[in-house]
Amino acid sequence: MSCPVGMLVTPEQVRFYRNRYTGYAPQAIEMIGECPTGDLLRVFPKDSLRESELERSVEEWLEGLRVGSDRSWPSAVREAVESSVLPIVSDGIVRAGGPRWRRAG
Repeated sequence: MSCPVGMLVTPEQVRFYRNRYTGYAPQAIEMIGECPTGDLLRVFPKDSLRESELERSVEEWLEGLRVGSDRSWPSAVREAVESSVLPIVSDGIVRAGGPRWRRAG
């Protein structure tokens, strides 16, 4: 499946990507923004940061975009968020790279 915008989040960095649809080669995908995770999600990397905590923070951030809760993005990713992510999320189209479920406990 092809999608126009991608977001890669690690405990240290957030990167935004855009598919230019110029072909099937990896060069058709360009990175359009990057910033420290803590600057965007207000979650700061720590040795014990669990995957579930990071996942929850990303979900809350994306869902917050739909309701307009926080519009203070780092300048390094402002254009990427405003031109690529916000229009898609505002239309209610959000897809994760995996199932959206939580482990009990």
